[in-house]
Amino acid sequence: MWLPTSDIMERFGLRCTSVARTCIDVARLATFEEGLMAVDSALRKRLVSIDDLRSMITAMGRVKGAAQARKVVMHATALAESPYESYARGMLIVEGLGKKLVVQPELQGGYRPDLLLNGKVIMEIDGAVKYDGATYGKSTEAVIRAERQREKYLQNLGYIVLRYSPRDLLQNREQVLNEVRGALNTVQPRSA
Repeated sequence: MWLPTSDIMERFGLRCTSVARTCIDVARLATFEEGLMAVDSALRKRLVSIDDLRSMITAMGRVKGAAQARKVVMHATALAESPYESYARGMLIVEGLGKKLVVQPELQGGYRPDLLLNGKVIMEIDGAVKYDGATYGKSTEAVIRAERQREKYLQNLGYIVLRYSPRDLLQNREQVLNEVRGALNTVQPRSA
């Protein structure tokens, strides 16, 4: 496959595609969720900008998956702190869940959940490294205790808190989506 020289770079003595080209290729050829993971990560690491990505899509012209790549770029953010936060957000977008989906909002008390849906449903994606007792300089027990205090505080403010692991997202997708739907239905205003 021929590529324009502007899409090719050299890293560690090897030829490869540019970050923008790689992101757009993943966004157009993989699933929406995987594309969002790649683009969010590159944005967070400041390897590429939204303008770079838009320019790349335009320069590529009519190619397979261009519409999906544009949609990925439209929803991408540098605020996602982990790939699985991006994956979860991608699932919600694909399923049309959460009319208002906010990444890392600052809530009362200075808390910043991974995702806030419709102003009332919090979605947290918990990786196992958080509980290893070493990475964050706290014991597993201290991490769980602080997590529980935070969750209780948010629930007392009226939020519904849903917690998932990456494994839940990948292996129990329908269950996760059904639980999110249920939580969103709980907070929807009811007609008289």
